[in-house]
Amino acid sequence: MNVSLRVDPTTSAVSVTLPKRPTPHVSPVLFPFFFGLLAEGSTKALQCREFRLDENDHFGRLIKTAHSDVIGTVTVEEVS
Repeated sequence: MNVSLRVDPTTSAVSVTLPKRPTPHVSPVLFPFFFGLLAEGSTKALQCREFRLDENDHFGRLIKTAHSDVIGTVTVEEVS
């Protein structure tokens, strides 16, 4: 699975490691910035049980849990 970032030209960069650019950032792994948005410990276990996800499915947890309750101006959404 590839992860790509859309960039809104009216906003600032997400982080120093993800600067704004005209082409999308693409990676086969979850970017560290987004990994930092994930819950840990008992909350992680609860989310995995509730959404029936493997605890190592970081991208799945990000999509299921970070679409509306994320700090800052970041929106996480699944794109078909």
